[in-house]
Amino acid sequence: MLNVMLEPDKFAYRVLFVLLGYLCHAVICLEPTEIDASPLNLQAHHSANTIHLSLRNSKRLRRNFSKYFSDIIAKYNNDVDGVCGLANHPSNDNNFNNAPWSKIVGGVETAPHEFPWQVFLILRKNNDESFACGGSLISERWILTAAHCLMDINLIHITLGAHDVEDENEVYQERYTSREYVIHPDWDSETLHADIALVRLPINISFSKYIHPVCLDSPSDPVVNYVKDTVVLTGWGLTSDESDGISSVLRKTIVTVITNEKCLEQYDTVITDEMICTNGEDHQGSCFGDSGGPMNFRQADGTWKQIGIVSFGSNQGCESGYANGFTRVSSFASWIQNITTQTEASNRSTSILATQQPSVMALLLLLALLSG
Repeated sequence: MLNVMLEPDKFAYRVLFVLLGYLCHAVICLEPTEIDASPLNLQAHHSANTIHLSLRNSKRLRRNFSKYFSDIIAKYNNDVDGVCGLANHPSNDNNFNNAPWSKIVGGVETAPHEFPWQVFLILRKNNDESFACGGSLISERWILTAAHCLMDINLIHITLGAHDVEDENEVYQERYTSREYVIHPDWDSETLHADIALVRLPINISFSKYIHPVCLDSPSDPVVNYVKDTVVLTGWGLTSDESDGISSVLRKTIVTVITNEKCLEQYDTVITDEMICTNGEDHQGSCFGDSGGPMNFRQADGTWKQIGIVSFGSNQGCESGYANGFTRVSSFASWIQNITTQTEASNRSTSILATQQPSVMALLLLLALLSG
């Protein structure tokens, strides 16, 4: 066996390139996970409480290294402070209460990335049936959505930072898959009580102007009913009762919160204190495909807080003028806090080992080179 002695400079470069090659593979050069579930040409099929969709013309998503590297640089250049609820394009600041917005049904397109916490979900059932729901980013690892979106789900396809979900070339989109979710233990599919759930992202994501969490009430915040307050609903749901598919671009509408007593007049005993309702006047509101998305309330300091989760509407149609029902997020603030904090604490040791792995491998490679 021949022992070949490298010249010092060549040896140093060899070590450097090996280490850089490993780190590149482990940290930034990996292409995003391919998702065989591009939300293109989604065809809608109505059911009682949600909308079932079949994926058509699906394309595998792949971005080359140069584009992915450019994306990373752009995101780091657009990092924002750790403040929740920051919209990129404040909605009609001076005339918010009189904004002439239409409903999501046939509604008005948002400015790109106006609501950077909005999440697009494609849910795959065990029988391979797929449908769309909305969600909201509440932390670097968790998404808030509706429990009815996750019944009998096998796989969740997650899109963050999207405006046009059909445009796979949008620079700030990030796509993930997950099988980790938690449905509230009190969820009742008959009464629609506790229609709330959490989806766990596979990694801790980095915040930017284009991917940013919404604010939530903490368990200690005072109870507010928001009656007569104006709120903004956002989603990619159907734009009319006659639509064949969901909207490709994010839309918004402005509606008013009504009393639960008024909501009870339309929905009998279904309405509880853990729900919040909005008027359906002028045929404004959410529709199929918007389920799980946020009801956004703008606070006095200009930041946005999520106070509701799209839950249900009338079986008479989205344009019938009936009220829309939402899960009242503040009623479940303690549950959200417990799940998100306890889960992350239990996984902390694993996370620490995972973050140390590149350094350990780099050391082993270096030792192997030195011994060779």
